[in-house]
Amino acid sequence: MRQPKWLSPFEQQDSHEFLLSLINSLTSTQIIQTKQLGFAACLDTDEQDISKTIMINESPLINPHPFQGLQATQLQCTECKHKNPVSVSLFETLSLIIPERQVSNSGLFSIRQQQRNFTLQELIGNYLKSEMISNLICNKCKSKENLPHRKITTFSRLPEILCLHIIRTTWTNEGWPIKNTCHISFPDLLDMNSFISLSRLLPANIHPTQTIKKPSTAHYKLNSILVHLGGISEAGHFIVYRRRINSNEWLSISDDHIRECSELELNVLCLDCDDVYSQQPSLVHEGIFRIKPRFASESFDVKCIFENNIGWTVIQRRINGTIDFYRGWNDYKNGFGDLRTEFWLGNEKIHLLTNQGRYILRIDLQPWNSPIHIAEYGKFGLDNENQNYKIHISQFRSNISTAGDSLSSLWDNTNGISFSTYDRDNDNLFYDNCALTYHGAWWFTNCFQSHLNGAYIRSPLALQNTPRNGLHWNTYQLYHSMKQTTMRIRR
Repeated sequence: MRQPKWLSPFEQQDSHEFLLSLINSLTSTQIIQTKQLGFAACLDTDEQDISKTIMINESPLINPHPFQGLQATQLQCTECKHKNPVSVSLFETLSLIIPERQVSNSGLFSIRQQQRNFTLQELIGNYLKSEMISNLICNKCKSKENLPHRKITTFSRLPEILCLHIIRTTWTNEGWPIKNTCHISFPDLLDMNSFISLSRLLPANIHPTQTIKKPSTAHYKLNSILVHLGGISEAGHFIVYRRRINSNEWLSISDDHIRECSELELNVLCLDCDDVYSQQPSLVHEGIFRIKPRFASESFDVKCIFENNIGWTVIQRRINGTIDFYRGWNDYKNGFGDLRTEFWLGNEKIHLLTNQGRYILRIDLQPWNSPIHIAEYGKFGLDNENQNYKIHISQFRSNISTAGDSLSSLWDNTNGISFSTYDRDNDNLFYDNCALTYHGAWWFTNCFQSHLNGAYIRSPLALQNTPRNGLHWNTYQLYHSMKQTTMRIRR
């Protein structure tokens, strides 16, 4: 494979491109061997002619390789209902697109992405759905140009091995690529009969040199799944779920790490980033992953940090002040920002995560003039919205914490305190609104010793005695605003 320079030993290869290169190599070898047998005349055609020959003549001299299939398409004029001849084309893999819709800017991402999960059958149905083609000239009503035509597609021959490629790249409003991590479930047995019925194709005007023939019954047993972990821009990692030969047992293969796994693991999303790491211990980078906490009705994306054999789920991050954190109750409930830069995951999601068991909270604090300091708590959780996302925080770990305790100390114990925003005042002051006064949102008491959702204040002003509306952790640098903060949790 390296001789024709399809692959480079020094670059990460896309798995789909690798498969296409491999198939191309198999096809070239097949053609060479056929020519050596004296059948060069049969193959001295372009790809479309080859596909017709394979389909029409059923010649034993030209056998499709296991990945080759054929699909049939037909155009119909929407004006006069004229039906063009059915055309046949060859395919070796099917690239399936995940349907998208616009998400409002107040959501977690201001990008076009789908928020619900899909089945593999839904994606195949979306691939075959009819579409409108504009600006075509009808062969019958030639006097009327630029007429729309309806394009109908179906499968006319299915391959022995069906390879499906799910396209997960979507785009932000600014034009940047990002991975759509919407969950796709795979059936153990895929019934393709509903996708190969020729009744969807209009039978009129079949080209005289073509013969469309309904394929036989097609059921595909799930054999393997190749999964890409990580995002678009950062380094990723491929793992394979592979069924044992002549068995219902499954293997998870990650580089040289091979383990037996349950079939349920193929379609069950991880509970959190710690669960992600436990299933794939070779992960060493941070990245964005799709999870589904035990009591959540929908899955969602989170940022994971993998270090020291632990998977941390990030719930808050401040790095440069690009995201405005002075927001109302609903934004803090649902989450906002960009998981690649600054964000608040969302109180509802944090509640769903921490309601699964006992969680540890670690806070990373990066001042403007010194190294990172941390504060870690052995117990952290949030109540539901009916309880105003009341915080439960205790067991400060003084032996490893270097930033002091600004959440559960005697000076300002936030344990049992409700969350407050400027439009929902739940602090302990009857005469003031801490969120409104200090331009943020937090578990305010009277008002705070810590506040990491305040205004982003840059150096050198951040090193002065700011008016307490910045990113504060008073047991470390009193009244000084932090440069960066990260709040992360794990079981």
